[in-house]
Amino acid sequence: MEVARGAVLRGDGQRAWTIIGAVRTDAPALRLTRLLLTAATHLAGGQRDAAEESAAQAAGVAAAFELRTPLWFAPQNVLALAPLAPLGVTSVLPR
Repeated sequence: MEVARGAVLRGDGQRAWTIIGAVRTDAPALRLTRLLLTAATHLAGGQRDAAEESAAQAAGVAAAFELRTPLWFAPQNVLALAPLAPLGVTSVLPR
């Protein structure tokens, strides 16, 4: 997932999609990370509705499993999406 995060931050959406699609996400933290990266990739591609849908799913996983750490490593513009904003988490990454 870290390679996918790097691809998102570099603006390489194609590489991000390839990696995101290949990673199994049985563990809740990995599922949350995958949803956050999916939202970021949708945002980068100008698909705000799809990004908000992924963000809503991510917020649900974060709440259900009381996860916050993966949120620290999501781009700030993803955390600003309506479904995630109420969680009040600040990213350590740039937009």
